[in-house]
Amino acid sequence: MKKIHYILSVAVMATVGLSSCNDYLDVRPKSQVLADEYFTDDQAYKDFLVGAYEKMTSEALYGRNLTFGLVEVLSQDYDLSTSNPYYEASNYNYTESSTRAMIDAIWSEQYNTIANLNLLLQYIDKTDRTAFDDNNYHLYKGEALGLRAFLHFDLLRLFSPSYASEPNAVAVPYVTGYGTSVTPQRTVKETLQLLKNDLIEARNELRQGDQLYLSSADNAYYWRGGTYGYYGAQLFNYYAATATLARVYLWENNADSAYVYAKEVIDDAKFSFAHFTAIETSNIAERDFLYTNEHVFRLNINNFDDVTKNWFTATAVSANQLLTPNDVKQDQIFEVSTKGYGTDYRYNFGFISDGGDYKYMAKFWQSRNSIKFSYMNMLPLIRWTEMYYICAEALKANDPAAAVAYLNTVRNNRNITDAYDLDASLSPDEIQEEVYKELRKDYLGEGQLFYYYKRLGYTAIPGSGTPATRQVYVLPYPDNEVEFGSRKE
Repeated sequence: MKKIHYILSVAVMATVGLSSCNDYLDVRPKSQVLADEYFTDDQAYKDFLVGAYEKMTSEALYGRNLTFGLVEVLSQDYDLSTSNPYYEASNYNYTESSTRAMIDAIWSEQYNTIANLNLLLQYIDKTDRTAFDDNNYHLYKGEALGLRAFLHFDLLRLFSPSYASEPNAVAVPYVTGYGTSVTPQRTVKETLQLLKNDLIEARNELRQGDQLYLSSADNAYYWRGGTYGYYGAQLFNYYAATATLARVYLWENNADSAYVYAKEVIDDAKFSFAHFTAIETSNIAERDFLYTNEHVFRLNINNFDDVTKNWFTATAVSANQLLTPNDVKQDQIFEVSTKGYGTDYRYNFGFISDGGDYKYMAKFWQSRNSIKFSYMNMLPLIRWTEMYYICAEALKANDPAAAVAYLNTVRNNRNITDAYDLDASLSPDEIQEEVYKELRKDYLGEGQLFYYYKRLGYTAIPGSGTPATRQVYVLPYPDNEVEFGSRKE
């Protein structure tokens, strides 16, 4: 029985997933890790966090199903064959065996990762501060708190009703301890407060330890020496915590607070729009399909090509696994025929034909021969442009001209030229529609659009003939959680 309180047993640490960590583990017996012997120095905490990031890259989680896989399928932006393994999910048949297995794996693996973070947080304040290099105590604690909130938020968005529809409904458990006790469930509203508490504390810690925040350099060029060998966006940095807070406040229908945090991420300018030369290059091996300078938070996935080729190339076609919009849907999403936006980089360079029947979504293509290593093995989870959309949505009623300016800034940097600028006199409803259309273009294949529909309570998801009821928007808990864990859905 994979109940949460069993997932949170010490046995979970035996499979943290990094050989570098295993050198520290003295398993006596097999199911027990002597954590108090493990958490003794800076390197142990660093390795442990790397383990959490690696768990997030699994195909059960953000390496597929929480991004371009299951959650994106639910948004209806792919054109799937009836033999595609996601076909039943696209019809919201959550009881079908393979779909149910994917849903259950998201639940168990996400809570497993949270358990690891909780164990780190349980020990970090017991460890002598002199064991940490520089300000790494604050860095590691901030990362762990922020990641804990980030992971819980996606569980909330999938497995609980939206705040707008049922703020007092019972929500997924927000687990902050490490042990065998069962975590009580709270309401959606109460759980959102726990999320905000963790993110605010994470920001306070990361102000003191995150070099992306402390440095004058930006994400594109600053190298965080000694810290995993990653760029700033590949850690849950100060701006990732701030951007997640903006997401949480928007989910809570508090647009004013969402605006404050989103605007901070924009104004601090640690991120920048992708340069046209990196997009327009004819050499596919050098093309920045993912606009990497704009990533506020992303994951590094080793050999990502081994995953993506199975879903976005001719290999996927032969296996009936292709995930891509068809030509008609591509035209509709990017408003090519209706508005003449064919020069949009996201459309013009984001799809590549094989010369035959298929025009593939290429944003996740990997080139092992790329001279631009930073364009490989990257999976964005938060984009800088999302902060522009949050600001536009927040200002649509009281300052529509400013709202439209945020949207036009993004559009111009996507090569929708000034001649096609949105009018500053658009109504709030028209601005919201433009927010939707731009967010859809940016996040195609990244698993965010389903949450947009759910947050705003769409009664019908475009492209689906199934009414968007509670049964569509709220994924089922694993059977064991309900039957043996006394969980309420």
